[in-house]
Amino acid sequence: MIEKKPFTEIQTDRLILKPHKATIEYATKLYNVIAENKEFLSRFMPLLYKVSRVEDEYNFCLSASKAFEEMTSADYGIWTKDNQLIGTCTFTDIDYEERSGEIGYFLSQDQTKKGYMTEAINALMDTFFERGFNRIVIYMDTQNKPSENVAIRCGLTKEGQLRQWRFNPVFNEFRNIFVYSKLKSEWKKEK
Repeated sequence: MIEKKPFTEIQTDRLILKPHKATIEYATKLYNVIAENKEFLSRFMPLLYKVSRVEDEYNFCLSASKAFEEMTSADYGIWTKDNQLIGTCTFTDIDYEERSGEIGYFLSQDQTKKGYMTEAINALMDTFFERGFNRIVIYMDTQNKPSENVAIRCGLTKEGQLRQWRFNPVFNEFRNIFVYSKLKSEWKKEK
């Protein structure tokens, strides 16, 4: 089993991954990112389509902050060094005994194709592999090519496809999901 150590802010060359704050001001910033990108994001993250008020994000930030403190999930806002919130990334479904977890993420449409998400996900993986985790997984809709490209650029291996694994109300159908993963041994070879 991995020793539980408090989660912390993560910095990269261009980004700061900051834990979500349970404040109305922070929730408003996060809500604005979602609202401005709702159509773009909700195609493959249908839960975001249900976000209709700042209070929805505030309640999410409350639960994310609690999970962060309890070290059961690490939800981060992705901030540029000039203090602009551009997306989120999460290390979730943490299993300390199995030493595994899942990464999820989204980015504002106008911030795509700049390498930000690859930079953020690599930093997140570094942090959790350094903590002793052995396996990190990313799931994505098989039609979500930008997300798949992030997984490939971050050196994850495609394990396969889960057929009709998630229902997506935006498309009103069950969707196929790709599974990508990276093992600590593979991460170490890259370092």
